[in-house]
Amino acid sequence: MLREIYLYKPGVDFPPVSVTGEFCSLKCKHCSAKYLKGMLPAKTGDDLLKIASEVERAGGAGLLLSGGSSPLGAVMFKEGHLRAVRWIKDNTNLIINLHPGLMKEKTAEEFASAGVDVVSLDIVGSAGAIREVFGLKKTPEDYFSAYRMWRELGVEVVPHITVGLNCGKDSGEEEALQFLTEEPPRSLVFLGFMPTRGTPFESCPPAEKNRILWLIERSRRVMKDTDVLLGCMRPREHRGIEIEAVERGASGIATPHPRTGEELLRRGYSVKVVRACCAVHSLLKKGLFKKTI
Repeated sequence: MLREIYLYKPGVDFPPVSVTGEFCSLKCKHCSAKYLKGMLPAKTGDDLLKIASEVERAGGAGLLLSGGSSPLGAVMFKEGHLRAVRWIKDNTNLIINLHPGLMKEKTAEEFASAGVDVVSLDIVGSAGAIREVFGLKKTPEDYFSAYRMWRELGVEVVPHITVGLNCGKDSGEEEALQFLTEEPPRSLVFLGFMPTRGTPFESCPPAEKNRILWLIERSRRVMKDTDVLLGCMRPREHRGIEIEAVERGASGIATPHPRTGEELLRRGYSVKVVRACCAVHSLLKKGLFKKTI
């Protein structure tokens, strides 16, 4: 039987939405709110409803809800956004992928009851990286606790580990992975630090290609029932990493190079294209998401 590989291409069918527009209180050193500029702004619940209606009308699959963070590390959702999510889940077929940061439990409970489908949660295994990159007085245990919280709420949570988060250096990736081996997720996403112009880390080296690949391979060895994915935020100068990631055990690639699908087919893989964030992978495997090509 051919091994299936999923290529995730969200685009207009699954757009990223910032509930704070371009504003962020935290201004982390690797991002400095630069990436919020590429997202659709939805500062109010009505804004979010308008975007959702347009995506639904165009036959899209869902939304990634994210935005700028508060000084405590939580994305700054408003009550209107919560009401909008509840309406979207009650009245459309759209999938909601929530990127919450370190959300308080009460708020998380409200979003869970509103029906969010999946949570994309950053996991950081180094207290030094948390302090240096985010400027937060938090520990890895705070991120591990957030992971447990969403699981206890019954929401599909997809951990994201950014390799080289702290200026390209080891940022506790193995510690994060060790934690996850004790409570394995259905899917795990690896990202790679990218030096970004206009940020304090713009002169840092990118995440090492071989380290990303090694972590993918190690994850597959220690968590045999977990699908590992190469996420969209990663250095694009790493030529060949997509094919190598698959050969090391990755089940999917987000925003792949245009020729990756052809090469995978040539090598004998079965390729499926999904017009959504790679965080829906777990839903797809459970039969709860069926928009593939």
